[in-house]
Amino acid sequence: MENKIIQKNIPNGWEVEKLGNVAEVIMGQSPSSRSYNQNSIGLPFIQGKSDFSKNMKNIVIRQWTSEPTKISEIGDILFTVRAPVGELSINTEKICIGRGISAIRVNKNFSRDYIYYSLLNIEDDINKKAQGSTFTAINREDVKKIEFTIPLNKSEQEKIAEILSKVDEDIEKTKDIIEETEKLKNGLMQELLTKGIGHTKFKKTKSGEIPEAWEVCKLSEITDLIKDGTHGTHKNYQNGVPLLSAKDIINGEITLNNNPRLISESDFNLIHRGYQIKEKDILLTVVGTIGRVSLIKDYTKKFTVQRSVAILRFKKEFYPEFYYQYLSSSFFQKLLLEKARGAAQVGVYLASLGEIFVNKLPIKEQKEIAEILSSVDEKISVNKKLKEKLTQLKKGLMSDLLSGKIRVI
Repeated sequence: MENKIIQKNIPNGWEVEKLGNVAEVIMGQSPSSRSYNQNSIGLPFIQGKSDFSKNMKNIVIRQWTSEPTKISEIGDILFTVRAPVGELSINTEKICIGRGISAIRVNKNFSRDYIYYSLLNIEDDINKKAQGSTFTAINREDVKKIEFTIPLNKSEQEKIAEILSKVDEDIEKTKDIIEETEKLKNGLMQELLTKGIGHTKFKKTKSGEIPEAWEVCKLSEITDLIKDGTHGTHKNYQNGVPLLSAKDIINGEITLNNNPRLISESDFNLIHRGYQIKEKDILLTVVGTIGRVSLIKDYTKKFTVQRSVAILRFKKEFYPEFYYQYLSSSFFQKLLLEKARGAAQVGVYLASLGEIFVNKLPIKEQKEIAEILSSVDEKISVNKKLKEKLTQLKKGLMSDLLSGKIRVI
């Protein structure tokens, strides 16, 4: 066992410990390629982060090996040791691990979950230990030398882990609600935006089967404005007007605090000498990242956009909130991508955008559909905000509980 580390500013009954003193570190080793199979013969074989679902939560089994080498048991902490370094998961089944993974098998005198959260809490520091510029990796000895603070009392370790696990459960439940609500919305969009409300008779059109009472028209026929942002080059200013691009349109929202470029007031006025952006205009990204959509709900703080973003303004008899939903739909997005052209940087020309056929329906029904979909959006938004709050709560709790700043016994 390695020597204990003496460090001040930690509570009585706590110490700074090295991972190698509390756990066995098992580095993965790839078996012979001749043993790989997809027939469930032998043990599942994973090589790195790519063999996990999002956030390292679940193993995605792509292949098995009939000649397993290094084996991870149920309950081990799985730790990525090659590009990226330091991603963590708890193993839920017996598997063979390849060179991109190590298994951390915690001694029975320590809480496995406490060690897991401690490693999660210092993930950034672990990444700094990684070696290499184009392909980062960490070796076994460096993994064993990873340091963290820990109470000597196993009961205290378990109570801390239990608190953090409860927050994780709440985060996962909230994520599940978001995913289920998003699935619900996708189904509603497909139904409402193509079949409407209460229709029984339908007809075939250029945009598919729609209610007999509806029409199909080109996007240009129901808009007063389809224009892209500035094509000019502009100097950056420390205090100026935001010049937004696709990165500033996220999940249907316009984000002004995402460190956008700032241009001068005179450049802004020059750009908008012929037109002005207004509330209820719709922004649609048309170059590079294609298809992000946002409805301008508030223009009290002015901004402008780059050429990668198109501005659409609908005629008075068309409800912008409805067409925001329509442009966000999977079937419109498919039509939009079909119009994309270019090699180095793919884009949709404004003329091609205006030629896309869309459904035209009475404004009363537009409003009814938009209200239904907006209410679902609101539920998604509320839960996303809750998830963000829980994530920040977890971050704060990890900092306080895993340092001993707040004690639980």
